Amino acid sequence: MKAKNALLFLVSCFMMLSCSDVEPIVVPSSSLSPTVSHSGARMFTTYAPNGTSVTTTDVDPSILGYFQHYWQNDPTTLLGNNSKVSCAATSYMMAANCISLYKGLSYGANATKQQQIFNVVGANANLYQLWAYGNNYNASFLRARLLAVTYSRETLKSWIENYLAENSFIIVGVNAYVTNASNLVHNNEYYSTSSSVNPDVDGSTLPQKYIVSQAIGTSSNGYGVGGHVIIITGLNKNNPAGTGMITYIDPISKGHSPSNRKYVSYTRLLDSIIANSSGGYRVLAISAL
Repeated sequence: MKAKNALLFLVSCFMMLSCSDVEPIVVPSSSLSPTVSHSGARMFTTYAPNGTSVTTTDVDPSILGYFQHYWQNDPTTLLGNNSKVSCAATSYMMAANCISLYKGLSYGANATKQQQIFNVVGANANLYQLWAYGNNYNASFLRARLLAVTYSRETLKSWIENYLAENSFIIVGVNAYVTNASNLVHNNEYYSTSSSVNPDVDGSTLPQKYIVSQAIGTSSNGYGVGGHVIIITGLNKNNPAGTGMITYIDPISKGHSPSNRKYVSYTRLLDSIIANSSGGYRVLAISAL
């Protein structure tokens, strides 16, 4: 019995240490040394007395520590009005730059690189175009993998979860209140994990929610729904329900202190992906070679 109690104590300590890990701020970090190898994603499961559990999967901090956030509408951008439709190019750029820095290379998350990518993939680029760009231009240091259109929600969930576990940045198209929403997109509540603060986390139908499953062109309170592209970096999944919370980076948001992470419910994200994809699911995974 004493041995059993000791084991339970050690497990409890491990769970507390895992849950209290301080997430790295998504900004450049000079304290990390480049490396050409990478370990598995940070993954751990915490258990509740009722038999349920939460599995957390994040891109490993040793990689994410190199992430540089670039606001797609930065005043220094070279794209002018096209910056408003450059979320796909900007998302890809941020993911590729993070991987390159982790590998000890120089890529760039800046106006010049943004324009270079945009000149190839164009306005409102789809994920297939980003996949082709990665394989044609950056295959020396990253791997781009595309899930073609599938109508299986479970296939999509497995794909996202498996590639997150391999330290991939997951790039997805969603629908969001991005039209005429210059202030909405920067609201502090979307950076909160609290369901009482962030309407995107609790699945509320309040009009100020950001990620939505409504069709493009739908309007509410002066905000219009448009297509958008974001980068998923983590997932807290509730077992066995399969629901949870997604961590993501938003290229249309300015830098935010202390972290650039935003949060949305897993269910809302999946609904938004299918609304954006005209009836099917398509997602892109970008990872280091």
